[in-house]
Amino acid sequence: MTSCLDLHDPRAPVDANAIMRVAFEAAPNGAVIVDGDGAILHVNAQLERDFGYDRAELVGEKIEVLLPDRDRGGHVGMRMRFMGANESRLMGRGRDLTGRRKDGAEFPIEIGLNTVKTPQGPVVIASVADISERKATEERLQFYARELEARNKDLSHSNQELDDFAYIASHDLKEPLRGIHNYASFLNEDYADKLGDDGRAKLATIARLAQRLEELIDTLLIYSRVGRVDLALQETNLDAILCDVLDSLAISLKEKGVEVRVPEPLPRLYCDGARVAEVFRNLVSNALKYNDKPDKWVEIGFERPLEGATRFYVRDNGVGIREKHLDHVFRIFKRLHARDQYGGGAGAGLAIVKKIVERHRGRIWVESVPGEGSVFRFTLQPES
Repeated sequence: MTSCLDLHDPRAPVDANAIMRVAFEAAPNGAVIVDGDGAILHVNAQLERDFGYDRAELVGEKIEVLLPDRDRGGHVGMRMRFMGANESRLMGRGRDLTGRRKDGAEFPIEIGLNTVKTPQGPVVIASVADISERKATEERLQFYARELEARNKDLSHSNQELDDFAYIASHDLKEPLRGIHNYASFLNEDYADKLGDDGRAKLATIARLAQRLEELIDTLLIYSRVGRVDLALQETNLDAILCDVLDSLAISLKEKGVEVRVPEPLPRLYCDGARVAEVFRNLVSNALKYNDKPDKWVEIGFERPLEGATRFYVRDNGVGIREKHLDHVFRIFKRLHARDQYGGGAGAGLAIVKKIVERHRGRIWVESVPGEGSVFRFTLQPES
């Protein structure tokens, strides 16, 4: 007794034509076969769904029935040229193609064409993909890109205005401040006998405050300049940079009795050497300033993680920072102590450091244990 064999039976002989018919019908994109005159010979189920036709309505019709009226005349000429060229190609790349459903609705499509020779003459097999979702995604991405570009321009403009304001204000404010300081000093010198102790003390306070404000303005000018001046990026020997920084701080290091540890030479890196020197100078100076231990030390080194950029660090055994203040230390003019405690200062060093690091497309953060010390880590990732 024999049984019928089908495609699922491993004993069945291979029927290539049957396999092709199944593949054509099950294709994820719409598919249509057209003869040399442009008449539709066959369509698959997906094309029926995409265009809203029953296949019986399409077989025998010209392929142009699937196009908007405005495109049909021009398509006839293109179809005839394609049949003569006997080639395979993709239509739609670089230009918009449009399909027309039975109900008149239009939608974007992409078409792949292939000419096949048959005993009855050449036919064209076309794959028709509905790319409405892709087009919508592309349009959303383009919209977001335009929005982002516009906001970046606005932000850049605002930042430039802030930098310009800081620069101009710094210069314009310093002149009257110097006048206040100088006249307070003149009054104290010329009328000291008439002012009395209280008057002289008040004039000295005026002079001191004017000088303090001038220092803050100078710091603001430095901070704004970091954002305005282009980086001079080049391959840099960071070990040589660090040596120069430590040489410039040698007297302070000796006076404070600070041991400097550099476990291994720093690597070479593509960066702005002068700006990175400012980063090391500020971080090492902070480590010197905020240390009340009898045996002080600061360690400068780097770590190469398995993934990501090289991390540099400056570690000390100083006073440390309480956890609630860790997010505040990089704010300009932000103090975590009394103004005259730990040698004073403008309170902008770490803000300048953060700005330099971020201009190098890096980031900086701090880990600390109060009473035991802190470690500042930062990365530098400029485009080479």
